[in-house]
Amino acid sequence: MPMGIPTLVSGVTMLYIYGTQGYLNELLYRLGIITVPINWLGGGIKNLFVIAFADSWKVMPIVVLLLWLD
Repeated sequence: MPMGIPTLVSGVTMLYIYGTQGYLNELLYRLGIITVPINWLGGGIKNLFVIAFADSWKVMPIVVLLLWLD
């Protein structure tokens, strides 16, 4: 159970960032980079990028602690 909670929180956080109405689309729209929202979770290479970023973001504190304490 304790290892499942960070995964759940990471997944929900990434949904807020990468959702069709998420923060990343809003930022890109306000900067004038895009005119229509990008479906980041719709499949293809974009989906792979989102999964890799979410997993890296989830385990980064553990990796930093392990490398720092070595």
